[in-house]
Amino acid sequence: MPQYELWEYDGGHTFFGVPVAEVEYHERVRQLLAEEPQAVRTWTVEATGWDAAMQRLYDHKGWGPYRPIEDELGLPPDPT
Repeated sequence: MPQYELWEYDGGHTFFGVPVAEVEYHERVRQLLAEEPQAVRTWTVEATGWDAAMQRLYDHKGWGPYRPIEDELGLPPDPT
């Protein structure tokens, strides 16, 4: 199951998935974030896809229900 990471730093955060096919790219992102003195990986989660990961993030942060952009724009759901 894909893993997702939340990195927090002064003034913001970054949340991204680590799909197997892109491990090299995300390793570089981790390296860059780790070089920032304020950037700290604060949370990781496994989820079946992006929308599920985002709902878990919203639950973790206490933000309520996650609404995918497709819902906001009235588009069909993302098949992934």
